[in-house]
Amino acid sequence: MAASFQVLLLAVLNVELSRLSMTLGAVYFGYGFAVALLVGLMLVQRLFRRLEYQTFMLQG
Repeated sequence: MAASFQVLLLAVLNVELSRLSMTLGAVYFGYGFAVALLVGLMLVQRLFRRLEYQTFMLQG
């Protein structure tokens, strides 16, 4: 469920921020994707932070 949420969030952020960067002009092309990717990477990092605990301590 977390993965599908991240994919959906990345897609929505990519579309909306890319649209915003296109209205700002050619200087800002690509920043929408970059910001969306950074947000996605921060979410992945947050999930991986607890991966070891969830793998070994929550068994059973």
